[in-house]
Amino acid sequence: MRRSYLEGLPALDWPPPAPLISRLIRSYAYYHDQFGVAVMLPNEDIVAPPNAESCFMRIASDNTITEYPLPSAGGERWFGGVLAPNGNIYVGPKMANTILVIKPDMTTYQIPGLPSGSWKWEKGVLAPNGKIYYGPMGSSSGNKVLVIDPADDSFYFFDSPPVNLYTGFHRAVLAPNGKIYAAGMNKIACIDPVHDTATVIADLNYTVSNMLLSLDGYIYIVQEDKKILRFDPETNLVTTVFTSSFSYQIVCLRQGVNGYLYGFCNGTPFSVYVLHPVTFEAVHYLTNWGEATQAHQGILRSDGVIVGIPSYYNNIPLVDTGTPVPAAYFVMPSDLNDLPGSMYNIFCN
Repeated sequence: MRRSYLEGLPALDWPPPAPLISRLIRSYAYYHDQFGVAVMLPNEDIVAPPNAESCFMRIASDNTITEYPLPSAGGERWFGGVLAPNGNIYVGPKMANTILVIKPDMTTYQIPGLPSGSWKWEKGVLAPNGKIYYGPMGSSSGNKVLVIDPADDSFYFFDSPPVNLYTGFHRAVLAPNGKIYAAGMNKIACIDPVHDTATVIADLNYTVSNMLLSLDGYIYIVQEDKKILRFDPETNLVTTVFTSSFSYQIVCLRQGVNGYLYGFCNGTPFSVYVLHPVTFEAVHYLTNWGEATQAHQGILRSDGVIVGIPSYYNNIPLVDTGTPVPAAYFVMPSDLNDLPGSMYNIFCN
């Protein structure tokens, strides 16, 4: 039976409180596919691994930005960062033939031996067994799921349903049932970390840009055709719950502890949808920023601010939900068997 944390929340006001939208501005940007999937550290610093940037970025809780250069630059090398129980951040090889590891002191090393090729693995998820799973993004992955074991920095592969270039399972979340659900262009796959299997369980009809495990136990899938789908991991049913009637396309969807859903829309000007998590009524808030902004991910801090991770341009959007987050939500469970149903999994994994 689905465990819904929404049931413990007070009735949500509608229309919702308007979020306060501001931004940080980087002094320099590569302007193309800058950073991959970022992670929240226990001290609430946010670390954004490099994609095509020549550095990785740390955003402190006081909004101070620090950039750490890498010995080599150019190309979309790594992408999906995952915080492991040992404190290291493991970043999957999108086009590199190594796994990038960022240590707690912000020094790095690389794990060699990955195959060459483009569009291989992009978004990883920490599983209850302590390993990190990456669904394949494109055919250069060899139709394999990549598994990294942070205990000894080893890795291995197992078979995935076949994928083509850009049509893989490169967005993923860990569901409360302990299984990983991954989507790409036209299918949803279930990755079982107990048996190391991957199986197609549902069809989609468009490219996926973002996935979100919500407080009600559903998985929300953001498609690039302005639709948000709701996937039920208990029944494998997919339902369309929202379609934008505006020209603005939601790229990233996050949820505040207040229950509201926040959708980031890239472009000029930057804008945010606030959606009701039950009725899916929506209010659209535009900024007056003259510069283009593109953020492919948002990370929720304890002060209730969602920090956007830029994929293009200099702006780092900050969306204040107005509701602080309990500090305990940011603590990884000491027993990873408790990970799937934890608030840490919903907000940080």
